[in-house]
Amino acid sequence: SRAFRGALEPLERGSAALLTTRSGRGYHSLLEVAQGGEQLEHFHTYMPLRLAPAPNASSHDLPALPLHTDAGLLLALVPAMWVVTPSDLPFSPSSPSDGFSVEGAAGELLTIKPESAPSSVVFVVGEGWGRWLEPALRGKLRAAPHSLAIPAGARGSRVWYGRMLLPPGDALMPSSKRDGGAPPTYSEWSAWANAQVSPASPRAAAAAPAASPAAAAPAQKE
Repeated sequence: SRAFRGALEPLERGSAALLTTRSGRGYHSLLEVAQGGEQLEHFHTYMPLRLAPAPNASSHDLPALPLHTDAGLLLALVPAMWVVTPSDLPFSPSSPSDGFSVEGAAGELLTIKPESAPSSVVFVVGEGWGRWLEPALRGKLRAAPHSLAIPAGARGSRVWYGRMLLPPGDALMPSSKRDGGAPPTYSEWSAWANAQVSPASPRAAAAAPAASPAAAAPAQKE
């Protein structure tokens, strides 16, 4: 959003390019990076397993995704929606944000306040921010570990939408050389990284150069 971008603009150093390309073109602002980068839309549905409760079953929430960071620059997400049918009642989550947590700098788990959830858009910094943008910025932003747990006794489906921002495909990796050569572009680095994740199918990895390895892996779903 414009408000979020405005909060980040003080990190820019002025006229210096944040990212450069082999052709000499530069991305001089976060706005240009966002406009030039690929945006991956995520639509995820989580359905609790409907198993008979164990004799000593816990009433705590069930972990769905452990704490992890994403590989993109940023992830924007909205609180999830619980879709229930008459057969799922009387289950009713107290908030659409139930189960989503972000780990703070001190290790504490932070959640979205229920009263704020319906009008919230959450921005999560990914590992790509430090790798691709931080060298040209005034300050640092921490990649935020986040997790998901399904409320105990949940019924129905948890539907979630988010959008991940990736670097421009022709942007060169700052201060990095691979195999003793020139710095790779994001597309080249991403294809190489995907091939490490799936070495048996390098052709498939090369065919999707703009998809980061973590963004493509199931563990990065929200």
